[in-house]
This record gives sequence, structure tokens and C-alpha cells, in this order.
Amino acid sequence: MATFYSFLSLPASKRKFGFLLLVFLFISVGADSQCIGGDTPCSALSATVSASSCTNPVNIGLGVGCNSSGGTGGCFYQGGFRDAFVTFTIASATNITISITPSNNRDVMLHLYNGNTGAGCAVTSAQELACMDNFLAGFSETLNYSGLPAGTYYVRVQAYNNNTLNSNSFVCVYGTPAGICVTPPNAGSGGTANICSASGSINLFTYLGGSPTPGGTWTDNMNSGALTGSFLNTNLLSPGVYTFTYTVTAPSCPSSSAVVTVNAGGGGIPTVVCPSDITTTNGTGLCGASVNYSLSIVDDCTSGTCAPSSIPGFVLIGTLNGHTYFRSTTAALWPNANATANSLGGHLATISTAVE
Repeated sequence: MATFYSFLSLPASKRKFGFLLLVFLFISVGADSQCIGGDTPCSALSATVSASSCTNPVNIGLGVGCNSSGGTGGCFYQGGFRDAFVTFTIASATNITISITPSNNRDVMLHLYNGNTGAGCAVTSAQELACMDNFLAGFSETLNYSGLPAGTYYVRVQAYNNNTLNSNSFVCVYGTPAGICVTPPNAGSGGTANICSASGSINLFTYLGGSPTPGGTWTDNMNSGALTGSFLNTNLLSPGVYTFTYTVTAPSCPSSSAVVTVNAGGGGIPTVVCPSDITTTNGTGLCGASVNYSLSIVDDCTSGTCAPSSIPGFVLIGTLNGHTYFRSTTAALWPNANATANSLGGHLATISTAVE
């Protein structure tokens, strides 16, 4: 801001009625000529690559002082639009994410160039590795590049149609090492479900031991046709043994798998076969006698174990839709309760209906 003072006085003959006129002229020097981020690769601001999320934003600004450096005009538009540059260096291959959120309603484009500048500190289309423009004014732009090799790179923020951004527009560069397993997946340990068929839907995930990572995929190894996601419709199973594999993956990590084995029985009503009549001869004066006989009971739970009528430490509540419910007589933390339920051939119940 520059201030100029002008003084006007009247001739001496007029001094009796004279006065002093003070005129203030204010001339503003335009504040939008800033170019916080250099407008050529050689004057680019340096960005520190943070891990996994944006923790080191770089304020670029993008005023009228950011003249075009030439080179390509954008992914979809061509033209020497106003731009600013940021540079970063990575020591090893990295999955890079570059983002910008303009602080005023302007459309911008992001470009990623390799680190070799041309004559006059210009960039060329041959150097451009990737670019992004979502066509939306005022919204953030995000450019992802997987497996970017070690080296120095330039990010060019280009304002479409020579728009200007104010001085609170930030560029972020962050990433994770490529080819390095950061967080290994965990499918947990395998488990066994002993059920009678026609027991409704069960969640196989609850039969996994350990601390499995959710969000994996299930494979129906026996092609039973009864599996949807992690839920198994036991009403569709015939008596037999079925296996289902749970697999979890993570970037640059070996996959992790665990198998749940389902022993499915028939679940029908047991058939009791009574023995034939037994005849015995008593001694004189005896009205009865003790005899031994074998009782044959046939249960169509041919594979697996049907629910018992009692379990030590639990109270039988009842049955519903082929399931038998028990309530423990003592309190326990979830991991211990889950392990106990699995060891007894059951699983923790999730009460989801009023009937239950």
C-alpha cells in the first residue's frame, strides 16, 4: 500500500478567507501478483513425502505472478495456463498420492513429471508421467501413481483458463513403500462347525479363531451353492462334510487363508427301535423279574454332532429354527467366550429378532 499527500493553498490575497485543502490519494499495489509456488521447475517449492496420509502440506498460492512455463496444457485441455510447481524426492519405489484442495472455487489440473528439466527450466509432454482433472471447479484433485521409482519428480498445478488461487491452496504428497508389506493380512485360524442341517443361516466368520481381519473373501470349496458372502444357508445342505476357505489380502503382502469345516447332519427326528418282547421264567412267588435289553436309536445326524441337552456351566434356554440356545452362568470377555463356544461346537449368538 503506497500513500501520497497533496497540499493546495490559496494566494495571499485570499488568505483571509483561505483554507488549507488536504487531499489524500491512496494507490493500492495488487496483492494477487504473488506466486508462492515457483512457476518453473527450477523455482519449485520442496515437498516432504509423508507416509500414508497428508501431514506435510505445501502452500503454493497461484496468483497472476504464476505465469505459464509452457509444456503440455493438461490431460484434456490444451493451453499455456497459469501454473505453479512443487518438487519431491523418494529414495525407493513408492505408491504415491498427490492431492490439492483449492481454497476458492477454481478448477485446477495436476501433472506429474520426471525430474529432468528441459531448456530454460521447462517441462515437456515427454516427461509427463500422469495427470488428473475431474472437471469440477473448487473440488480437490487427487492423482495416484503406483510403484513410482526412486528419484526426483515435479508436480505441476495448473489453473484452468488462467484462473488464480488464493494463498491458502495446499498440495500434499504422501505414499507407502511399493513392494513392501506394511500391514500383513490375518485370516485368523481355522475352525469347525458341527450342525444339523436345516438350521437356518450361520455366519462362518464367527467360527474363525484368533483375530481375523474382516473384509476378506470366502470360497465354497465343495460348490455347495449354500454360501453367500460369509453366510451359509444350512437348509440347502445335504448331510456331509463341507469346507470353506477365508482369504484376506493386502498390498504387496502374501495372502492369508483359513479353513472352516462344517459337519452337517440331517437334523431330523431320531427313530427309536424298540426290542421284541422278552419272556423270562420267575421263581415261585415272584411277580416280576429284571431283564437286560438293547435299545436302538437311529439319528440322521450321520455327520457331526447334534446339540446336547445340557452343558456344564450353561443353562439350556430352548430351541428355535433348528438352533439350540444356552446361556452361561458366569460372565466372560468376548475372546474367551468365543473360544469356549467354538470348543463346544457352537458359536456366540447374535440376537437380532424379538422371537430370539
